[in-house]
Amino acid sequence: MNGDIQFENIDFAYPARPDALVLRNLTLTARTGEITALVGSSGSGKSTCISLLLRFYEPLSGRIAIHDHSITSCNLKQLRQNIGVVNQEPILFATSIYENIRFGKENATRMEIEEAARQANAHDFIMQLPNKYDTIVGERGVQLSGGEKQRVVLARALYTAFAVSGSKLTERIRAKAFAHLLRQEVAFFDRPENSSGAICNRLSSDALAIQQMTGTRLGIICESIAT
Repeated sequence: MNGDIQFENIDFAYPARPDALVLRNLTLTARTGEITALVGSSGSGKSTCISLLLRFYEPLSGRIAIHDHSITSCNLKQLRQNIGVVNQEPILFATSIYENIRFGKENATRMEIEEAARQANAHDFIMQLPNKYDTIVGERGVQLSGGEKQRVVLARALYTAFAVSGSKLTERIRAKAFAHLLRQEVAFFDRPENSSGAICNRLSSDALAIQQMTGTRLGIICESIAT
């Protein structure tokens, strides 16, 4: 499963508020080999786009496609396995760092896991822990800092074809580190079949070079991050 992600003339309202459109005639393309950022204030519909991509909801009208194939024709389990989501509150399990990164791809090799950790800028801090990759992180990752947890979750997501970052990622990771992580994502996704995305409330202008691509009526700005 690979290719550009396309939103075409999407209208959407949540079932509990059918008269309040969250997205109106949204059209955007997240191209392969690029990072695409959805930037806007809280409630502008950024996370809604990801929920629609994961098919937690269906749009009222329009089409969402990957490589020009509607996601409604995709196997739902396969679709979700190929989309890595880094939530603003990272989800870790009370097991080792190794198992947390490996989660969702049980056939991953040790070398692949360590490479993903390097790409997520996590390998160095992991190697400083008493048991390195075998360190138990505790319930909800209590043994790690917020930024460390985000890096572990990002390493997990880097296995997938598409990586989607949470809306408050920059609050956990300093702006320059966030820029570094995005550059690492670009290096990892610099393949014709892969795409990457980020959802942000704001981006630090001194950390990222932003080139505006398009906008929508509801204030969502879709921007391409130059790296």
